[in-house]
Amino acid sequence: MRELFKQMALDPQRVKWFMRVFRALAKTRGHVENAVAELTVGDPRTLKHVRDDAGLNLPSLVRIPLEQFLRTQRFVPIDHSVLTALQSIIATRNLPESLKP
Repeated sequence: MRELFKQMALDPQRVKWFMRVFRALAKTRGHVENAVAELTVGDPRTLKHVRDDAGLNLPSLVRIPLEQFLRTQRFVPIDHSVLTALQSIIATRNLPESLKP
């Protein structure tokens, strides 16, 4: 996987953190504190760094839609094709059944 990420011009460590946060937010339906608890990060400094890069550092932020997370996170460049694909998947998932392809 590391080679694949390098070929796609992505840092494997940053992709790992992106996926951990994305999975946690999806699992908790965007509830920030529940998602942060899912991450099970022992070092508070690491957790702060991850929250900052994930765009989850505002104390007033209680819930974040996945679409907003994709726009505010700093793990993967905002214009990368991986994010474009994820945004399409999420948009399709949110469509009513009658409009899904």
